[in-house]
Amino acid sequence: MAKKKNFKELLHGFPDKTKLELPSRESALRMSYFFVLIIIIPLLFPSGRSFKYTDLTIYSVVNKKVIAPFTFSVLKTDEELAADREKAEKEVPYFFDYDEQTEKREIERIKNFKFLFDSLAMDLNKSAKRAG
Repeated sequence: MAKKKNFKELLHGFPDKTKLELPSRESALRMSYFFVLIIIIPLLFPSGRSFKYTDLTIYSVVNKKVIAPFTFSVLKTDEELAADREKAEKEVPYFFDYDEQTEKREIERIKNFKFLFDSLAMDLNKSAKRAG
């Protein structure tokens, strides 16, 4: 039969952790790297106002006018251009992603709404008949 141990005997089997252990040289070195990085990383970021795209104005990016090395013209009238755009829109086929589960779910929602609407209408008719 196993002998019952008291509390002190049970604690005796565990290592003594009550003494404060000093960190080893390796862990102290890691901690010092960590604190040095905490100080250095924010110093790497710019301290001034950040560049905002909304602040762009003419000549704010370059100080001279940029001109293309060649010229070109649109050889169509406004009517021809509008007709070409309309023709291109008509040539693009329509694309529908059909899902039977979505159809069933939406039909069920419509039926539920119709049932709710009909029951509210019946309740209003009943209350109107009682009041009148």
